[in-house]
Amino acid sequence: MLDFERLDVYRVAVEFHALAASLRLPPGRRELRDQLDRAALSIVLNTAEGGGRTGAADKARFYAMARGSAMECAAIVNLA
Repeated sequence: MLDFERLDVYRVAVEFHALAASLRLPPGRRELRDQLDRAALSIVLNTAEGGGRTGAADKARFYAMARGSAMECAAIVNLA
């Protein structure tokens, strides 16, 4: 098991990615679907990358990007 796979936030991000993929968005809102897919994937990938970094500042930068993508997902769900 890789270090980042031990993080609760990583496991939750993977679960959210699957949940986001299953959400039904209103017809004609393909741009929201595409952005939600990208943002949900970004949470997973940035969390994993941050978990693989050794410096505290480097880790924090990737975790902050993952958090920003999570906020983006929340806004997309609100719009849908």
